[in-house]
Amino acid sequence: MKKYGNEFKIGIIVCVALLVLGYMTIKAGDFSFKTEGYHVYVSFDDVAGLEKNAPVRLRGVEVGNVEDIGLNYDNHCTKILLTLWIDAKFKIRGAPIAYIRSLGLMGEKYIQLIDEKNSDTFLKPATIVSGKTPGDFEKLMDSAEVIAKNTNELILEARSVAQNINLLLTNNEKTITKTVQHLESASCNFNEFSEDLRRNPWKLLFKAKEKKKNEK
Repeated sequence: MKKYGNEFKIGIIVCVALLVLGYMTIKAGDFSFKTEGYHVYVSFDDVAGLEKNAPVRLRGVEVGNVEDIGLNYDNHCTKILLTLWIDAKFKIRGAPIAYIRSLGLMGEKYIQLIDEKNSDTFLKPATIVSGKTPGDFEKLMDSAEVIAKNTNELILEARSVAQNINLLLTNNEKTITKTVQHLESASCNFNEFSEDLRRNPWKLLFKAKEKKKNEK
C-alpha cells in the first residue's frame, strides 16, 4: 500500500486552508458572483449610516443590494445618490418609494422599496427613485428625554402638593372636626325649626307681630 509523506499531507492541509480563506474573503468582502440584474438609483438627503452591500427589500423580500453610495451636487443642494443592484427576476411596479429601515432598534440598516400595488407598468432600469429621509433618531431621543424629565418633575410636584395637603389636614384635624360638628348641629337645628314651623305655622305670624311691637 502506497504511503504518503508528511510533505503531501501538509500540502493538502494548506490547500484546504486556502480554499476556506478564499471563501471567507469573498463572503465578507466586496466580492460577489452576481446573476443578471439592473440598476436603480435613489436620492436621499441623509442615509443615516447606511453602508454599501446593505440589503434591498421589496415588501420584505430581499431583491438586491446597495452597490454604491455617492454624493450628487445639484445646483445649491447636495444629495446622496445610492446605486441599487436589483436581481433581474424581480420587477418593481409603478413609481416606488425607498425608505431606510433597520432590523431592530440597533440592527442592520437596509433599503425598503414600496411599489404601487395596482400599477400595470414596471420600473425601468436606471430610473431614479424618490427616497424618504429617515427621522433624526438623536432628536427623537432628546425629545423623549425632555418628556421624561418633565413627567418626573410633574410627579414630584404632585407628591409635594399631596404631602402639603396631608400636613394641612393633620395640623388642623381638630378645627376641621369641630367645624364639621358645628355644621351638623346647625343642620339639625334648622331641620327641627323647619319641622316646627310646618306643624305650627302660626308661630311665624306671632313672631312677626311681636317684632312689630318691639319696633314701636
